[in-house]
Amino acid sequence: MEAIPKTSEGYCAQVQFAAELVGRRWTASIIGVLCELGHARFRDIKASIPGLSDRLLADRLEELEQYGITRRCPDGSGYGITEKGRELEPILGSLGTWTYKWDDELGPKPGRKNCPSAEACPEPDEDGTEAGPVNTTVTAAPSGPAQVRVDA
Repeated sequence: MEAIPKTSEGYCAQVQFAAELVGRRWTASIIGVLCELGHARFRDIKASIPGLSDRLLADRLEELEQYGITRRCPDGSGYGITEKGRELEPILGSLGTWTYKWDDELGPKPGRKNCPSAEACPEPDEDGTEAGPVNTTVTAAPSGPAQVRVDA
């Protein structure tokens, strides 16, 4: 695992900026849907993320495009994920695994629903070691909400 870049003044400002960018409301979900699908129309992204408004989705897609994480397809058929954006996939996957592992200790937050698959996370083995990482797959359905599958 790579260490977080650090200078004599503290942790790297670029790392903080990236964390804030990806941590904005719905941004990680939008990136996740595009990583899964590769290309999606606006309405399909919205349908995959219940509770996401048109305005916020438009704002986030514009911002992600500005930073080179997503791209608008030249023919106007939707949005795609760039190589830069695709490199966030394992990072978001690790964050998801961490969230599932520590969900009970993080506790309920106002406006935050507990992850539906938190109970599927591996429990420690009999010897007290962790059972291994959780692989999470989000599948977007054009006519309904995303489906989440957790492989322990």
